[in-house]
Amino acid sequence: MARKNDDAVYGALVTLGRFASAREVHVELSRRGDGPGLTTIYRALKRLSDDGLIDDTRASDGEALYRVCGTGHHHHVTCRECGHTVEVDVHDVEALMNSVATEHGFTAAQHVIEITGLCASCASSS
Repeated sequence: MARKNDDAVYGALVTLGRFASAREVHVELSRRGDGPGLTTIYRALKRLSDDGLIDDTRASDGEALYRVCGTGHHHHVTCRECGHTVEVDVHDVEALMNSVATEHGFTAAQHVIEITGLCASCASSS
């Protein structure tokens, strides 16, 4: 049963095509007439994220957001106004993070980079 819900949640994220909250996924699935409960959606999102099938981030208010993304390590630039998100591959940042960690005696370093701004559309309407 869990796999069916995972597939439905994944499909809703594909349809939404952007970072979306569990509630937004719930609304999309309800609109389709395929409505697992919100708790089930949260569980499916966790499994999909743990399996590397979706990315997650936090909105400015702390709410978890999810999106189907490309494979491999990458980062995002997200519009603070409308949520439009672009995937970016930043190799220089990886080298810098590893260098800083090594310089301070750290190994197996990991990082989280959040880049936000205003997309062209939001910037022009401000």
